[in-house]
Amino acid sequence: MKLKINIFLSFAMGCMIASSLEAAYTIKNGKLLEMAEVATMSVQEHYSAASNAYQSEKWDDLVRQANIIIKNFPASPFVHESLFFLGSGNFHLQELEDADEYLSRYLKKQAACQYFEQAIGLRLAIAEAFRQGSKKHLFGVGALPRWIPAGDDALSIYEEIISALPHHDIAARALFGKGMILTQRDDFSLANETMQNLIRRFPKHVLATDGYVEICRNYLKQAKTTFPNPDFLELAEINLSKFQDNFPGDAKLEEAHQLFQEMQEFYAGHLYETAQFFERTKKPQAARLYYMKLAHRYPSTHAAQLAREKLGQAGNVVSSSLPAPSVQPVADSLQPHE
Repeated sequence: MKLKINIFLSFAMGCMIASSLEAAYTIKNGKLLEMAEVATMSVQEHYSAASNAYQSEKWDDLVRQANIIIKNFPASPFVHESLFFLGSGNFHLQELEDADEYLSRYLKKQAACQYFEQAIGLRLAIAEAFRQGSKKHLFGVGALPRWIPAGDDALSIYEEIISALPHHDIAARALFGKGMILTQRDDFSLANETMQNLIRRFPKHVLATDGYVEICRNYLKQAKTTFPNPDFLELAEINLSKFQDNFPGDAKLEEAHQLFQEMQEFYAGHLYETAQFFERTKKPQAARLYYMKLAHRYPSTHAAQLAREKLGQAGNVVSSSLPAPSVQPVADSLQPHE
């Protein structure tokens, strides 16, 4: 194992050395600079060239001009906007780590930023890319493969955006992205708390509807990964009821209803298995009790249909007059007892 690590590190160092040998260097003002980064015009002219490159979306040239300004004219007021140019250029060149570093420095350097909203928007896009699977370079070296997951970086970016613009539309998108990362990590409680925060702050935002759906999905996941707890079903019912009240007729309501129905099927299935257990162990009265509970509480489920058939066979058919509302009442207990 140690040999493999040493071989890999030697390979990595070789890549870095080979990369550095491709560029020619010179000394200027006591600094080692690549020849391409040496100023050939005044700072104003280089800044004008950078602005033109930004407007015409020539990202390689934008990065080069911004680097020239920062490295050759460190005291110039143009350095601040050059940080944004570096961030923007690197973003479009898919160097997301470098892009976020420069954009973060740009936003922290001054209170008033000419490209404030654009920088925030780019940082959100970087976080979204990290959330969706884009990775970072090994050891932060551009010449090495992108193998390092960047979920933590995405969470940090989302948090900074939410803090900087708590009531702006972009914060809604950051809250949703944060909630989705927490869901991917199976941190369902914190994910739902984040989605609920999104809904409270932005009750009419289009992403609020997605938040309601994801909360319902998370309650279903929680129910399936822990012992069936009726609290999850009750919370899911409250969430669905709020969704219906705030977005009546929304197309995503159907998905939320399907998730809630699946959740009811899961809980009903658990009750049915309990009834079956009592039936197998020759305790018909206990089995009958659970079949009746099931048919009453989850009348629209497949398990309830099976339970009604069982009760019918025993001559104890549940009354057909039981109400069957669109959102069913939740179970108060799922513990088996006789």
